[in-house]
Amino acid sequence: MQFIRQFLFFLMLSGSIQAQEIAAVFIDGNVLVYRKGEQLKVAKNLILGPLHQDQILVIKPGARVKLMKPGGELCDLNQPGEYFVSSVVFHPKEEVSLFSKFSEYFLSFFSEVRKADEKDSHQNSIIAVSRGSGKPILLFPLEGLLSADESEIHWSWDGACDSCNFKLRIYDFSTRKPVLNKTVKGHHYVLSHPEKILRPDKKYYWDVQGGESNLKSESNVFNVCAVSQFNRQVREIQSILIKENIVAGSTPASLLTIASLFDQGQPNFAIQFGERLKAENRNDRLLAERISEVCNRQLRKIITAGLSESE
Repeated sequence: MQFIRQFLFFLMLSGSIQAQEIAAVFIDGNVLVYRKGEQLKVAKNLILGPLHQDQILVIKPGARVKLMKPGGELCDLNQPGEYFVSSVVFHPKEEVSLFSKFSEYFLSFFSEVRKADEKDSHQNSIIAVSRGSGKPILLFPLEGLLSADESEIHWSWDGACDSCNFKLRIYDFSTRKPVLNKTVKGHHYVLSHPEKILRPDKKYYWDVQGGESNLKSESNVFNVCAVSQFNRQVREIQSILIKENIVAGSTPASLLTIASLFDQGQPNFAIQFGERLKAENRNDRLLAERISEVCNRQLRKIITAGLSESE
């Protein structure tokens, strides 16, 4: 629990990591930190996040800490003793290490100090495009594999009108006949028991029509994956996390699983796994915010790239 709390604190930090700075990205056990010139008795528990060059780490028996530079170089300290941050030895980035990808992924949150208005502008870029054209823009599911094993699938889109009615249609790709035809108020529809209409190893497409302009969106094609394929892929990632000494089921492991699914080109799986986590942890508002932040950032990137290619 201490590791999870430390990780959440790291995610909430507002500072940035400059090129010359170092950050603690993994802490297991009792690790203390204090500044050069101070006495050991004032040392505090180390938390995840940026470190200063004049700080000293105290590694207690059985403890371990991993430090990282923004370029991906890692330093793994697992022997008891005191270590000057300015003197520890870093090793080149491990291209095949999932932990390295994990560390870089979350360090990217602090690579720059992003102004609130810049963040809002980026967040609203998709909305601006859709509301400028009047045509709804599909948000989820994206093209690619989709699992019908989940109890719910959250379909979402955006359009110029927040309170208008939209017609959501899902079609069998081979017959071109709709398997779902719903009128929905707003931009969201929860499909319960999707296995009743979506068959494994079949292709479908969907679109949305409505709003003030009554225009129809473009279509997204998706393939329903084989039964249990989604769960197998999640388990494979989590087994690697265990080998990398990140406990599966913890907050960082959950977020890394999402990041890894995106990295493997499975954005629908990533978002579905995020929805599963939020449903399983309904009282953990901070976890839900972190999941939404990770998924929305990647979703905006994918959709914005698609809009640019279509122009």
